[in-house]
Amino acid sequence: MEVCLNASVITGTTLEERAPVGVFGLTEQGGNFIEPYLKNLEYLNVGPSGALTIADGSTVNYPPGQDKLYLYAYYPYTTDVSTDGN
Repeated sequence: MEVCLNASVITGTTLEERAPVGVFGLTEQGGNFIEPYLKNLEYLNVGPSGALTIADGSTVNYPPGQDKLYLYAYYPYTTDVSTDGN
């Protein structure tokens, strides 16, 4: 997978409450990543526990029939990002 965006530097070990985090989820087939299962979803940090919640309140289910789901997160979230699936 290739993701190109401007880097942000995080200092410390916590994010501000409601800080936006982008998440991709990819599954594997035959040793290669296939079409992203989660396509740049915006999550929000919900407090000091570090838990994340989907910004629009929707629900994500684990992909059926998959042994692995690779999650890739980045900060800050932006809509100007994509993946080539590799």
